[in-house]
Amino acid sequence: MGGALAAIRGSSEPSAPFQADGSQDQAAQAILEPRLQLVCLRMRPLVSGLSLALCLLSPPLALAAPNPTPNTPIPRKRPTQPQPPAPAPAPSAPAYTPPRVDPNYPPDLLPVSRTLSPLEVRALRESAARLRTEGAAQLRSGNILVGLGSWERELQAHQRLGDRTAMAENLGRIGAQATKLELLPVVQSVDLRLQQLVRQADSQGPPLAVGTVLQLARAYERMNQPLPAIPLYQRLLVLQRANRDQAGQVVTLSALSRLSEGSFRDTEAVQTQEQLLPLVRERGDQRTELQTLLELERTATSLGDRTRSATARQGLIAIYQQQQNLGPLPELQLRLAQDYEALNQPDQAAQAYQEAFALARTQRQFYVATDSLNRLALLYAKREDYSRALQTYNLLQQVQLEADNRLGLLDTYAAIGDLYVAQANDTEAIAAYRQGLNAAPALGRQDLFLNRLALLYVKREDYANALQTYNQLLAAQQAAGNRQGSLDTYVTMGDLYADQAKYAEAIATYQQGLDVAQALGRQAVLQARIARIQEIQADQ
Repeated sequence: MGGALAAIRGSSEPSAPFQADGSQDQAAQAILEPRLQLVCLRMRPLVSGLSLALCLLSPPLALAAPNPTPNTPIPRKRPTQPQPPAPAPAPSAPAYTPPRVDPNYPPDLLPVSRTLSPLEVRALRESAARLRTEGAAQLRSGNILVGLGSWERELQAHQRLGDRTAMAENLGRIGAQATKLELLPVVQSVDLRLQQLVRQADSQGPPLAVGTVLQLARAYERMNQPLPAIPLYQRLLVLQRANRDQAGQVVTLSALSRLSEGSFRDTEAVQTQEQLLPLVRERGDQRTELQTLLELERTATSLGDRTRSATARQGLIAIYQQQQNLGPLPELQLRLAQDYEALNQPDQAAQAYQEAFALARTQRQFYVATDSLNRLALLYAKREDYSRALQTYNLLQQVQLEADNRLGLLDTYAAIGDLYVAQANDTEAIAAYRQGLNAAPALGRQDLFLNRLALLYVKREDYANALQTYNQLLAAQQAAGNRQGSLDTYVTMGDLYADQAKYAEAIATYQQGLDVAQALGRQAVLQARIARIQEIQADQ
């Protein structure tokens, strides 16, 4: 044993004589064992957990050697001079105090048990990069568990480095893959570990850096979980405003807008979009401004907020005009006019309708052109500006003829007749209805005009023309198989006869409609009228 100790020490002096009590070996062990344990601690990142445990728990090899057997001769020499006293045991190392971590560099580190050497840091980073590549390759090959296992070992390397930012990104990658594959336990585990990262930073420090908060928010976003991502983006926005990072604020506000709108938080989305607009305009980022205005228009319309939607559409029109992009302008002007009309701003609404029509007709967007003119005419009629309303309807007829919109043309004839009726100009109204009636048979829309004409004749007490028109309407309804319309016409004609005291004709008309009423289960309506007229006749 003494020779082994001398070999370990590397000394050239003669070995000490063997002592039965082992005091010399104990002194050597007291010197060597702390040194070997220090070596093991320095090698900790480079050896496995099991090897490290064995290294720390085993005594030095020389000190653990078995005692010599009795048959083995042991050379002994007496010392020529007294041995020096055994050295005092090495003082125990003081309790370790983790170093204060700089929150700025390296980027957002967790407190570790000791400071890693540059070689250890490099080895861990290379291992993490290799595991990330291996995991991605395994996942592409369909080896799900193997790939996720590689990423899990990568996460351990990042944790050993204390890099919260890399840990958040790594967890987001694992969570995104687990979400895609519907591995719910893995998703829940990732969620808990992300929450743990945030709680640990808030309770123990150092504070989460900007990059770490960004990766945490993106991790939840990649896992299709907008609700936990929103407060993290809001926290990130506070940090970016403190740092006056406008570019970062634009990215964060855009993400908040997207997530709020995607989770049906339209009010929060609108507020976020309004905060984003001044930033992108100040930066001259027209592309982001355009996207933000489109989102603001959509969310404001969903909320029914006419003021905000009008503001968004004004901004969109300005950008499209600057870009010479005329395609979206007609419909935007039409919607803007509707906003003005809803906000009780008729003059601005009329101007916007006119601009929408002019742009749409130039680009042959006939649907927008006719809709704009129709709404403009109704706006004028509502304001009792009948002359402008008629001019607009006449222009609308020309556009419908140009677009070969025959159904729309019939509606315009009916609208013109109604406008004349509102002015008590029955003659012009009848002429307009008759003009539309001449074009209606080809489209099977005679009822649109016959009903109006009959009501107008009744208003004028021209019962003969009214009944004649109702008969024409009844024939058209029967030809079209419109039973409900036919029953209503029978009832109206019978009532008209009854009002003129023509009870026989009234009963005959009601009886003609009984077959139709029976098919609809409404014969009681006509039977009650017949009974009432018979009572009147009996009283006379």
